[in-house]
Amino acid sequence: MTSPKTSLGAGARNGASTARRQCKGCHWLKASSVADIPHYRRELHEGLACTIAKDLRLLSGTLLLMACHESRPACELVCIGWLHNQIGVGNNLPLRLAQLRDPRLQRYELAGEQHEAFEDTLPEVPHGRSKR
Repeated sequence: MTSPKTSLGAGARNGASTARRQCKGCHWLKASSVADIPHYRRELHEGLACTIAKDLRLLSGTLLLMACHESRPACELVCIGWLHNQIGVGNNLPLRLAQLRDPRLQRYELAGEQHEAFEDTLPEVPHGRSKR
């Protein structure tokens, strides 16, 4: 779900100036369920925690991106829910700087109410079962 080839471009695939809309199955969308994501694997989802800005540790090194689960391999696009979170309450400073340089990152539409934190995007684990 992350890749060095993931495009920062949140705009239309054809390069038009229209905004890209968040997919209905996005796990950042409160109304969605990971059950709607084909071939969902919790361990891969949990592995995306490295894309979340927790402190200034993301100021050095490579900017890690969360790809949209509807993206095709080698043609991945940034997840709109993740982008919105990290530009806003996630306070991802390197991503904010990238947004200032790339207007495509400024044009996106949300599909509804969003989770506030990455941990909220993970499905609940039934009591008595391990996470993996």
